[in-house]
Amino acid sequence: MKTIKYIATLIAVLIGMSGFAQSLFEGEIILTTSNKDLNETAQISWLIKGNQHKMVFNTVTKGEAYTYTLIFSTTDINATMLSEVKGQKAQYSIPLSAVANPALAMYYKIVQTDQTDNIAGFTTTQYVIESPGSTTICKAADVPNLRPMDFPMMLRVGGVMKAFSDKGYTAIPLSISTLDSKTGEVKFTQNIVSITPRSIGANEFVIGAEWKKM
Repeated sequence: MKTIKYIATLIAVLIGMSGFAQSLFEGEIILTTSNKDLNETAQISWLIKGNQHKMVFNTVTKGEAYTYTLIFSTTDINATMLSEVKGQKAQYSIPLSAVANPALAMYYKIVQTDQTDNIAGFTTTQYVIESPGSTTICKAADVPNLRPMDFPMMLRVGGVMKAFSDKGYTAIPLSISTLDSKTGEVKFTQNIVSITPRSIGANEFVIGAEWKKM
């Protein structure tokens, strides 16, 4: 299904996030992504409450706009995807393994630099990750009550968080840019716009009867 492909792509882009623990953080994270190879951009609203996650994707891929929602908990095997097509509200059960992060290259080098920045109100430290064919510039910061281990398994099995986990880092990547090592061309980006602690109603994770199972 075409929509699943797009979700897999976007979740792969969320390589900044990393077992199953209940998060002390409750609130909303807003982030933007871009993927040059797929001609895709997105804004994502991510609600977190305990072990519950709700991600609303507003994406444009090759000029086509899509909106869909993914709801899951850190202990789920499957996620529920909600997507409205031609006026029909449909829900799909998707194995989380189908949207898992791509594995980081087996050989990579990560270096912490002394460069700092301010992103979304947090002071970040810059890391450079070199792997075959690509260079990733990552700016990460410690976020109160938010830890890599709080994030679902599907978001911490590869990418930047895999590298961070290998090194025992606890910072949350707030900005990621991956470049082609030879040309310097930016292949994709991820930027956290805001992290807002706030109360999230339990009803946010309830799927209404109007969403028909497919």
